[in-house]
Amino acid sequence: RPLAGFLKDLPAARDIARSCKKVLAELKDQRKRVFKEWSEEVVNQLKDKSDPVALEMNGNVMEFDTSQQGALKITYSERLIQLVKEARLFEQMGNKIPEKVSAAVKDGLRFYRFAVQLKQICNFYNHLTTELLSSQKLMVLKHAVAFEQVFTEKKNNMDKVRWDDLQGLEMFTQKVKDSAEKLRAVNRRLRNGHMQ
Repeated sequence: RPLAGFLKDLPAARDIARSCKKVLAELKDQRKRVFKEWSEEVVNQLKDKSDPVALEMNGNVMEFDTSQQGALKITYSERLIQLVKEARLFEQMGNKIPEKVSAAVKDGLRFYRFAVQLKQICNFYNHLTTELLSSQKLMVLKHAVAFEQVFTEKKNNMDKVRWDDLQGLEMFTQKVKDSAEKLRAVNRRLRNGHMQ
């Protein structure tokens, strides 16, 4: 009660106190209204399996994007990351997150670390030609082919790796990371030798 003390003797103190209470009530109403609208919107998005927020749990983890000249892309939605942040914010403000939204947030968090690692691999794969010096491409060919085979060989087939198979996802992610790191290390050594 800021006006209970030394400010209460000011002539407009009561008017200011009434205005402050009115603004506070309006802010509380607005916060409730925004949360309600957000909750309804997210629940509707989760019902629509084509919406980016609905992580397709039995969907492929990665795929080649033919519209981007065969670029490798991850199927983890950026909107799901945003949903996790929004849900945390609303929860910190004392709101009860709907059960369906809470379940989507848990799924999003469970697979987030894999998504981050695989997105880095996608970026590396998609920019591989710019990373390699043309004069050294033959020297890294063996490692580059091994890296590529992780995505294209039938036994490693990334089409078999799905979000709902946590163990398979973990093994695939580790295999891809290891292969990419070998290629990076060889390329780094060659670049360093070329610079000297």
